[in-house]
Parts: sequence; structure tokens; C-alpha cells
Amino acid sequence: MIERPKFLHQFLRTEKLDPTLFVEPSDGTLRDTPWGAMPANPYVDEALKASQAVKDVEFHKLFEYPPSDVPPEFAHMLLVDYEIGEARRKLQNYRGYGAWLGKHQPISPEIDEKMAMFERGKASPYETLDIAMNTIIPHFEVGKVTSPYGQRLEYVSPFREEVAEAVEAHGGVVYPKVFPYRSITIVPSVDYHNDGSHTLNGFIVRYKRDFGHINHPDGKTVIRLVERQMAGIRVDPASGFFDAAALMMKYVPISEERPWEQNYEQYVVQTGAEGFITRAVQVDSSEPFFVPISTTIYGYKTKAESVPGKMLGQRAAQGVLVGDLLYYGPDFNDKS
Repeated sequence: MIERPKFLHQFLRTEKLDPTLFVEPSDGTLRDTPWGAMPANPYVDEALKASQAVKDVEFHKLFEYPPSDVPPEFAHMLLVDYEIGEARRKLQNYRGYGAWLGKHQPISPEIDEKMAMFERGKASPYETLDIAMNTIIPHFEVGKVTSPYGQRLEYVSPFREEVAEAVEAHGGVVYPKVFPYRSITIVPSVDYHNDGSHTLNGFIVRYKRDFGHINHPDGKTVIRLVERQMAGIRVDPASGFFDAAALMMKYVPISEERPWEQNYEQYVVQTGAEGFITRAVQVDSSEPFFVPISTTIYGYKTKAESVPGKMLGQRAAQGVLVGDLLYYGPDFNDKS
């Protein structure tokens, strides 16, 4: 069992969970998929709350007991980040849904039926895009595959395929994977000690790429689809991480009050850690130091003129095509 700091008790479970007993969460309906979205309204009724609690327990099994060679501090980092991310995900989805709920926008009986599924996280990607096309909901989640330590990665491809089919069925465009990532964000996890020293446990890296877009019939709006992936980066000797970078990062003079301040980010670059991690992301590394966590596809609405083909061309032009992979410098970081 991973030893947990007391100050994180609100995020972590105390019971022992056995990953060998993991059961794919399901409420027995044919609408269950391994990439279901977070319910748009997780508070709709007690039955939904109960089924979400079961789902939560099952996914914890995948995080609680990592492979035997994974350092406990790294495993703890992934678990805490997952807990915080799920809370944020729930809030973000409810905010998007709330924008529609608060306006009491009238919808057709057909969309109302799909909305009932959307509320419960049971809408298919096609139905979710239908709702986006016919309501004022500004942003939404299409689905997510949770895959800590590479478990359940087999669901990522069919998930992408179903979303791509839904986009094209709505007259949209799915972008080729050779387009560069729109952003790669690297966040270090640091523990502080009473003697003033600190320990680098690893990094969380979040990377996004444009998945596709759908032009709204009003001619003024575009629905943009983005794929966001997350991975943990191990820095322990057994992981094969860039040794010199990991060693130097341990001695970076950082502040406990501002652990991710600019000078720390500067050291991430200077030690070569950023370039090393960025390249690993670009090639979908399968090395031991690179630990997949999740793949999410979400959408949001924006003005039509903000998604011209010219923008995608500029994004591609900043990269260098090597084989079937498009590389770009670490300074390219589209925040949209």
C-alpha cells in the first residue's frame, strides 16, 4: 500500500483495492462504452451518483497498485493528479451544461431525448455533437479513455474512430494526425523536506492536438474538437529517463511558495528535460519512463473566422516532417 501524506487525505482512499479484480464499469445498459463521457449533470439523481461512485472505485484500482518497479512517490503523484483532474472535469462539464440550463433554451423532443442521455454521460459521440449543434452549450466532453500504466490503451483507437465518424456524419472535417500538437505542458511534481532539500518525483505532461471541426449551419460558429492526452514521466534510474537532466533537476534552486516559477521552467529547458519529454510525446514513446494516463476528446464553440484552413497550414508549416511524423519546436504553444 502506498504511504500517503496526511495533508492529502481528502483526495485519497484508505481502503485497499485489488487491481486484479478490476471490472469495466457498467450499469448494464447497451449504452455503456469504455470511453463514456463525464455526465453533464452528475447531480441529476441518486441512481447516477451511485453508478458514478462505483465507476470511481473501479478506476482507483488501476491507480492504487502500479507495476512493481514504479516508485511509490511517482504512483502517488499520478493518483493525486487523477483525483484533482476528475473533480475539475466534473465541474467543467457541469458549467457547459449549466449555460444551457440557465437560459431555458427550448429544444425539440428529439434533442430533449438525447439531452437526457447527455446529462447521464450516456450520449454517443454522434448524439453529443447533435446536442452541440442544436443548443447553446459552449463546451462539452465527447468521451475519455482512462489508461494508467498503459491499461485499457486498446480502447483509444476505437474511441477515436467513433468520434471521427460522428464528426464526418455532421459534415465536419477530421484532421490527419500529422498535424503538430497545439500545446505540450510539462509540470514537475516536487516534494519538500524539513532540511530545505526537495525531491523531484516526476513530471505530468499534458498535450493537445486539433482533432477536427464542424461548421455550424448559422455560418457564424465553428465547433472545434480537441484531443487532450496526459502522461506521467518517471525520472528514477530504472525508468531510462535522460539521466543527466534528472540529476540536474534534483538540484534546481526552487521556492516552496512558487514551485513552478519561471526560473524552474528555465531549468527544465536548460537541462534538456523539456526537449527530451517533447520528443517522447511526439513519437508516442513506449519507453518505461513514459506512462500513459488518459485520452480525452472535448469540443467548444468559437467564431467561424478563428478556424480557417490558413491557421492549420501555419501550424503545420512550423513543423518539420520526418517520415510520417511532424515535429515542431518546444516554443510552439497554442493556448487556445
